[in-house]
Amino acid sequence: MPTNHGWIHRLLCWSVPLIFSANAAFAEAQPMLLTAHGDVRVNGVAVPHSVTVFTGDKIDTEKKSSVILVATGVQITLAPDSAIVYGNAGPSLSRGLMSVSTTAGASAELGNVRVTPAKGKARYEMVKTPDRMTLAAVEGALTVSDGENRVVLPEGTQMSRSTDQQASETGPPQPVARAGVFGHIPGWAIAVGAAAVAGGIAAGVILTSEENRPVSPSVP
Repeated sequence: MPTNHGWIHRLLCWSVPLIFSANAAFAEAQPMLLTAHGDVRVNGVAVPHSVTVFTGDKIDTEKKSSVILVATGVQITLAPDSAIVYGNAGPSLSRGLMSVSTTAGASAELGNVRVTPAKGKARYEMVKTPDRMTLAAVEGALTVSDGENRVVLPEGTQMSRSTDQQASETGPPQPVARAGVFGHIPGWAIAVGAAAVAGGIAAGVILTSEENRPVSPSVP
């Protein structure tokens, strides 16, 4: 897919600063500061510009909305028309697009797998549609596990599967398309070309931020 490296960097211009630490991770279930752009809901309730979220909270963005979540050593960008549940293992993507940047080994979940940076620092992206789930190792290698099987996913690769878990696991074996990939998880296909899985959604995140940006510093 075409790469769009600039969308996250542009969105960061209007986010709160991210303080990195090598000792923090989602396993601690630390609270996160949410900054909303547009119509954003936490547990079904509309939220103001910023709010703190905790373990068990469900976060939804509408079609012209987006979210930035920040905690020590990690930042999450949630694109328009997306949803996550924030749990002890990190955010679990329910639908849409999520990007995670971390220096602290922060993990996340997609479908039946848990994703963790192999060396603490990484940036990775996830997409979940009604038909397909995709995980991309944008910067740094990832360790991906379904609890029984494990894959080491190098930077610049992606893995995907049908959203229908039963159909994927009963299908034909999926090939490994790049040297440096170790392991196998049933139902998941691995391929080269994971610089970004955002595609057209990236433009929506940028547009949302620009639409909700104050006209001048004096406007709240």
